Amino acid sequence: MLAGNAGVYIHVPFCARRCAYCDFYSTTARSVPPRFVGALERESRMASDRFDGLDVGTIYIGGGTPSLMDASGMERIIDAVRGSFNVSIDCELTVEVNPGTIDARKLDAYKRAGVNRLSVGVQAAQGRLLSTLGRIHGWDDAARTIDSARACGIDNLSVDLIYAIPGQSADDWRETLDKVVSLDARHVSCYELTLEPGTPMHARYEPVDESISLAMQDDAMRILSEAGIFRYEISNYAKPNYESRHNERYWMRRPYIGLGPGAHGCVGSERFANPSDLDGWLAKIESGKPAWIITETLTRSDAMFETMMLGLRMIKGVDIAAFQREYGAAPLELWESELNGMRRAGWADWDAERIWLTPRGLDVHNAVCLKLSG
Repeated sequence: MLAGNAGVYIHVPFCARRCAYCDFYSTTARSVPPRFVGALERESRMASDRFDGLDVGTIYIGGGTPSLMDASGMERIIDAVRGSFNVSIDCELTVEVNPGTIDARKLDAYKRAGVNRLSVGVQAAQGRLLSTLGRIHGWDDAARTIDSARACGIDNLSVDLIYAIPGQSADDWRETLDKVVSLDARHVSCYELTLEPGTPMHARYEPVDESISLAMQDDAMRILSEAGIFRYEISNYAKPNYESRHNERYWMRRPYIGLGPGAHGCVGSERFANPSDLDGWLAKIESGKPAWIITETLTRSDAMFETMMLGLRMIKGVDIAAFQREYGAAPLELWESELNGMRRAGWADWDAERIWLTPRGLDVHNAVCLKLSG
C-alpha cells in the first residue's frame, strides 16, 4: 500500500485549433470522441490496480482543450476516478476551459459533475495579440466565461495570462492585468512566452528582450498585489487560500498520476509517462494493457535535488524540518557552500524553519538549480 495524498492529472489532447505557441501534445478535433472517454475509464481502473492505496486530494483535467468535452463525457471521467481511488470529500477538481468552447449550459453540467475550480485560458485582452497567439476567442468571450461560471456556482476561478508576446507593449500588459483584476479572479497565472522549437511562433519571431520581460513581471507583481492577489510561486498569484492545491503537489514533490496520451506521473521513486500518440495510447488501453512506461527510477540524491529545485519555486520555499524527516539529512549541510554563496549574492536566505529565494533569486531560478546540481 502506498501512503500519501496524491493528485491525478488527466490529459485531454483535443483542440479546436492548435495555438501558435503551444508545444504540448494535442490533436485537432471539434469534440472529444466517446472512444477516448471509454479508454480513460479503463486506464483509471488500471492505475488503481497499479497504485493501490493512494488517497487522491486533487484532480486536474488539462489539455489540449478539455472544455470541448460534453457534460456526459466529463461526468464519466470524474466518476471513473472517484470509483477507482479514495478521493477526498473536499477534493479540488479543476478543469481547463478555453473561451469559445464553453457556454453556460456546459458549465452548469460540469458543476453538477463535481467541478469546483476552473482555469480559464484568457492569455491577453487585445484582439491582435490573441490573433498572434492563434487563439480562437476575444476578450468579451473570456469575460462572459468568467461571469457564466460564477453564475452557476463556480467561484474558484483562475485566469491564465501570457506576457512577452511579440508586439505586446507595456501598456497592453498593464491593461490586461487591470481587466483581469476587474473580473475578480481568485488566481492568476502569468507565464512568460517561450518560443519553443517546432512551433509556428518560433519560426516567425525573435524572443522579447529580457529587460522587457522582467519589467512586465514587476508590473504583474505590483498590480496584482494591490488587488490582494499575491505571488506564491514564480509564475502564480492568488488571493489567500486560493492557491492551486494541485500544482502545490508538484512543487512539494507529492505523488501524482497521469492519465491520457502524453500524461506523466511520479509515485515514490518511479517516474512514468504515456506515449504522446493518441492512436498508440488507445491501442494499448483497448487491448487491456497499460500504456505507461517507467521513464526513470530516481535515486535518493535525485529526489533530494528535486525537492529543493521544486520547493524553491515557491515564495515560502523549502520546509527544513520536513526535508530532514523525509531524507534524514539537512539541506543546509548538503548544499552548505552553494547556499552560502547564493546568500552572499542576494539570491537566497533562510531562517530556522525555511530556505527561500529572494525576488532576485526567483528571477534566476534556472541558475540556482545549476548550482544545486553541481
